[in-house]
Amino acid sequence: MGAGASATDVKAGISSASAEEIRAVVEALPEDKRAAVLTAMAAATAKPKVLFVLGGPGAGKGTQCARIVSSFTHWAHISAGDCLRAERNNPESKEGELINSIIKEGKLVPSEITASLLEKEMTKLKGEGKTCFLIDGFPRSVGNVDAWQATVGDRADVLGVLFYTATDEELEKRCLARGATSGRVDDNIESIKKRFKTYMDETMPVVDSSRYQVFKIDGMPPEEEVWKVTSATIKAVEAKPNVLFVLGGPGAGKGTQCAKIIENFKHWAHISAGDCLRAERNNPDSKEGELINNIIKEGKLVPSEITVALLAKAMASQKAEGKTSFLIDGFPRSIGNVNSWVEVVGDNAKVLGVLFYDANEDEMEKRCVARGATSGRVDDNIESIKKRFKTYMEETMPIVESGRYEVFKIDGLPPAEEVWKVTQEIVTKAEAKALG
Repeated sequence: MGAGASATDVKAGISSASAEEIRAVVEALPEDKRAAVLTAMAAATAKPKVLFVLGGPGAGKGTQCARIVSSFTHWAHISAGDCLRAERNNPESKEGELINSIIKEGKLVPSEITASLLEKEMTKLKGEGKTCFLIDGFPRSVGNVDAWQATVGDRADVLGVLFYTATDEELEKRCLARGATSGRVDDNIESIKKRFKTYMDETMPVVDSSRYQVFKIDGMPPEEEVWKVTSATIKAVEAKPNVLFVLGGPGAGKGTQCAKIIENFKHWAHISAGDCLRAERNNPDSKEGELINNIIKEGKLVPSEITVALLAKAMASQKAEGKTSFLIDGFPRSIGNVNSWVEVVGDNAKVLGVLFYDANEDEMEKRCVARGATSGRVDDNIESIKKRFKTYMEETMPIVESGRYEVFKIDGLPPAEEVWKVTQEIVTKAEAKALG
């Protein structure tokens, strides 16, 4: 694949290659090139990010979408209506022929067809370097949402809905004014009233459903004022996630405190590197999972870059659900892990520091043995605990001592509630410092 290959070419190459072929190519690369290639692979196969754009006719959706794609050049604007028209007018398209037949019979085009055309357009634009998409004219009903989920599903990250509001009187006034020059056949009183009714009956339930995060924007003020809010909303949606790495010896209390953080700070999520690897290995449709399984079968260590890519994927998924900050535990476990994080994620996330739970070896051993009596964990036995503690001291402690990140040292020996008081205060201060 040449230097001028597009993201679509790269993705196609990855999709057509077997796990063995991918692994062979990656392993043959020099150490300093491997991370860059894995990063490029991750970018080529990354999910597109989507914002649905909703609002009554004349609410200003088209105007604001045009400004977004002009100011944020990695965004593209896709109209469901335009996709359908383009497909209908393409003489070589089987889908176009099907759509025309459906319309001739006076039937509605199935939502699944529209959703597949939107995905097709996203794939095309992704090959041109676009990574984020404004989709307007869809979904117009809860049925459309279900069709999107069934057709596209988790192949795209829906960040939410840009919802432009305005009074009925203002919407009617704008549509009539637009109709005087636009030539649109539906900008007349009769059509406008029908569109309002359809919008209220079918589209508003999408907004009210809580299926997606809704960014409500008042469309009544002058265009420039609406744009200020729209621009700020896009920046907030794209904001880098905050990350706290969670380190400490086995039995230091990391899991207990992470659970309390996400319970009390609802915008935080807890991501375990081990869980990410296990989920990918158990996914029968995952090329990466097949690759990971083959590496492990050969007794080799999974490259850190793969683990980081999975962590980034998990963050993107949780971000789409409204999470903005992440506790990452089980990673990094070595300086090499840190270097891989920098290579793959880099400045796409803001690392606030390290929550470091400190406890002496005797106490950690005692806790792990007690936990092993009920946890079922195969590594909660004396021999495994001593090995884990040795690995922790030799590989993980150098991260704490490196000065690479700010370290928030927390004594893990007191009762959990006392440790929580300190943890809560530190998380609050770390967030305030990130904003400041």
